[in-house]
Amino acid sequence: MFVAVTLLAIPLGWLAWQERLVRNRQAMRRQIEQSGGAVFVQDMDWLSSGESRTIRAGNYGSKVSSLRRWLGDERADFICFDRQLTDEDRRAISAFSEAEITAIP
Repeated sequence: MFVAVTLLAIPLGWLAWQERLVRNRQAMRRQIEQSGGAVFVQDMDWLSSGESRTIRAGNYGSKVSSLRRWLGDERADFICFDRQLTDEDRRAISAFSEAEITAIP
């Protein structure tokens, strides 16, 4: 019985961890957008001031797993701010390791 419970707990714990990652990313996306940033899930032109620069290059090889997509996660290709980043912005964008980040340095 102990072995069965342990074998069931491992995948359920992993699933709960994935769910927590998805919810955190959704909350960080809302925070970015509410603070004036923009999150893009596909390549597009972004109208910004001429002062904006790439702060961090995107990791285009990184993918959101099928399970996390099923749980509601989305890939973020670009996160853009037309201002300098705050500490709160930096915390939020850390949830999106795959995204290219642009802002005013």
